[in-house]
Amino acid sequence: MIPASLFAAAVYLLPVVGLLVVRSRRDRTLWDLAADVVLAVAADLLGVLLLTRFMRLEAAAIVSRILWLLALGAAAAIRVRAGDRPRWPAALDRSLTAGIVVLMVAGAALSMTLSRTSLAWDRDFHIPMVASLRGQKIPFVSMYQPQLDLAYHFTGDVQAAMLQTYSAVSLHAALAISLAHDLMFALLGAVVGLAAGAMGIRRPALQVAIFAAILLAGPMTLAQSPRSDGGYSVGNMFSLSYRPHSCLAFVLTIGFVTAIVGSVFRQRGGVPSRLYPSLLVATGLLALTDESTLVLLGIFLGVAWLHDPACLAPTRRRGVLKLALLVAAIAAPILIFGGPLGLHAERYPIGLVAPRSPGWDVASIPLTSVVGRSRVVEDLFSILGVLLAALFFVVRPGQRETRTLALAFIALAASAIIALTCLDFNHRPVENHRWVTAAFLLAPLVGAFLLVEPNPTSPATRRTATVVAMVIYVSNGLAMACTVDWMVSGLGARMRRALPAAAENLYGLDCRALTGTRLGERAVPTYVDRRRITTWVGCHATMMAGPPSAVDGHKIKTNGGYAVGQAALDDLSQNILRAGQPLRVACLTGGGSPDPICTAAQQPGVADCKPAGSLYTVCQVAADQRVRLGMR
Repeated sequence: MIPASLFAAAVYLLPVVGLLVVRSRRDRTLWDLAADVVLAVAADLLGVLLLTRFMRLEAAAIVSRILWLLALGAAAAIRVRAGDRPRWPAALDRSLTAGIVVLMVAGAALSMTLSRTSLAWDRDFHIPMVASLRGQKIPFVSMYQPQLDLAYHFTGDVQAAMLQTYSAVSLHAALAISLAHDLMFALLGAVVGLAAGAMGIRRPALQVAIFAAILLAGPMTLAQSPRSDGGYSVGNMFSLSYRPHSCLAFVLTIGFVTAIVGSVFRQRGGVPSRLYPSLLVATGLLALTDESTLVLLGIFLGVAWLHDPACLAPTRRRGVLKLALLVAAIAAPILIFGGPLGLHAERYPIGLVAPRSPGWDVASIPLTSVVGRSRVVEDLFSILGVLLAALFFVVRPGQRETRTLALAFIALAASAIIALTCLDFNHRPVENHRWVTAAFLLAPLVGAFLLVEPNPTSPATRRTATVVAMVIYVSNGLAMACTVDWMVSGLGARMRRALPAAAENLYGLDCRALTGTRLGERAVPTYVDRRRITTWVGCHATMMAGPPSAVDGHKIKTNGGYAVGQAALDDLSQNILRAGQPLRVACLTGGGSPDPICTAAQQPGVADCKPAGSLYTVCQVAADQRVRLGMR
């Protein structure tokens, strides 16, 4: 599936590459280039979602590329006619370009260590959801519960559905999800490399170290006794990134902060008015992708603006207007697209509790105990290291820009720690990990940017600065080492070894050849042969029987596996099929003991059956014949 993957990736990246080319000028700064990457990713996805209000996602993904080609072509033609041909930016020299390419390749390669070798993070839910969304319009619904709006972080799944579409539906949804992850890691490498270069950090080794520290951030588990596969209350960011929306949120988060940092460090070429569009569009997409992180980024921006109002606009009044636009950018996607904060989304109780280490599927421990405090320090070690460093840069004399960045990070990190330890979300302490994602991602980047300021001339202060730098290096370095240990000998290694028995070769199969998938499908209620469910539901847009009930008090079913046999028929009949609607039955051709329902569907006179690729036979069972399958 390599050719189909490469083609899908090239079509997906068209807006990113096209926008960079069309806007390229000799005086284009590195901040501008980093902002353009994030602007293209966010604007593209929001545009596809807007089109999905009027047509199915599959069609919207294709139409969006036609519109991008027309818009980019028109913009290029206007520039050429004006005698202003795109030119390579002077700030992006050969050495820096090579370093950014290295970061992008390294990011994609690191992603593939797990994205091609494991079915990580709730894939049994996301695989059928990606294929189902491809055949739907907004408002999206769950493939298990079409009567409910999909109040979920569906943006990462939409990305994967776009990639599946661009492959002419050859890619399985599992591979499309993984390909989206690979692309986000590569683009994140580009943004980090450009931002680091803009700050004067051009040595490839330092750029790689910053990028690795972001991707491998997480708890300091080396101090645990006994050792476990993660922190007490949080996991590492590399593992978390395999939730489809999380890797997208990483790009948006780093892009959001890069736009602010570029505006604060204006003497290094950042122009607030040119960076603001990226900030605005990233904010809108984050409202659908990671609302917890967006709250913390709002705190970061608010403190930066209060300390340095010119980072948004020349006057406070214009700054207030720009902040108001950001609020509107949050409200508009929620009203138009729904998502986790939509009008019909489930509302969860949030309250304050006594400070504690909340625990990840383990008992909470109050911070009044030594053990509780130790667990929080272990979990947040890298964040606390940069937080201490930021305090140093606030209290000692120095550049206003550095102090602004330090204050903004202190506000974000302190808020994140308070939320982790003192908030109760839906009476499930495991949910609290979401509050520290932004702090983990930003700690290495902010730490590196703080150290860019020239060393003070006073010997005593210079010695203190050296100690502060070591605190940043050691805290982030140990976090990276712990995540590498997780990958080499912990849960990450076991996840890679478990793939052959669990994946049905999902990363190598051709949906068109094996299951008869074609462009233009609608999401159809389907009973799938119990012997090989995942192969079918990751290729075809499907409404299907799922778990018997939702877990953890949610309305929407997510985890719990697919229903089979009579339980699946009951679920389809009661919750999915409309009166008079036919049922599609997808039966494996050969392959051992047959599914009894498939056997019944293929009896003479029950259904119209025909081959679907080389693996399946599809039977259309009319409503008046469904009783012959055993439907009550």
